[in-house]
Amino acid sequence: MAHLEHRVPVYPSSAMSKPSLSETKLLDDAQATLARAMQAEHAGQLDAAYHLYIECAKDFVHLATNSTRPQIRNAARTAGSRALGRADLIKNAKQGELRRVQRDPLSEEEQLHILKRSSRVNGINLPAWPSSIGQSFGSDDQSRSIFIDTDGAPQLSPAHSAALAGWKRPLAELPMVDLETPDEIVQDVVSDCSVIAALGVCAEHRQRFGTCVCVFAQA
Repeated sequence: MAHLEHRVPVYPSSAMSKPSLSETKLLDDAQATLARAMQAEHAGQLDAAYHLYIECAKDFVHLATNSTRPQIRNAARTAGSRALGRADLIKNAKQGELRRVQRDPLSEEEQLHILKRSSRVNGINLPAWPSSIGQSFGSDDQSRSIFIDTDGAPQLSPAHSAALAGWKRPLAELPMVDLETPDEIVQDVVSDCSVIAALGVCAEHRQRFGTCVCVFAQA
């Protein structure tokens, strides 16, 4: 109990001014004060809890040092250590040594956590788009490789199944062709005349300058 005496000043206990109070009554009162301190701490009243812990700790130190009954001394040591421990935690918390971890709900880490939790749909894992690809998608050999879905192709509805034989890759249905001249482009309907004209310009530009021009649709 020596460490308690060094950490808390041992002042004349309030019980010493009341010699009629027995050691048992003093222990009961100190334990009641300890219970009130714990209730105040749980309610967030740290200042009140700190002072109550210190108050009961003084009585516990007095009993552990001066009581003639071993049972009283042991109980006072245990309760006094507990009261001082809680008082130290409150003191450190008020000094800023113990702070609640702040979480930014808009941080990239929190957003990725939400995406990860919701990335499984109908038993299929749909991972988030990796930020490492970014704007460079399609610029390396790996990104141009054929993607194979380990979960298989999405299931088609009855209407789709009746109209389609199944999922096919674009290159299998829409092969790339190398036109010799723009005259080889055939226009089927009048409504696509602007598209055909744009393709003709691209083909002519490639034939003259050896370039590869892309056409992007705009609203």
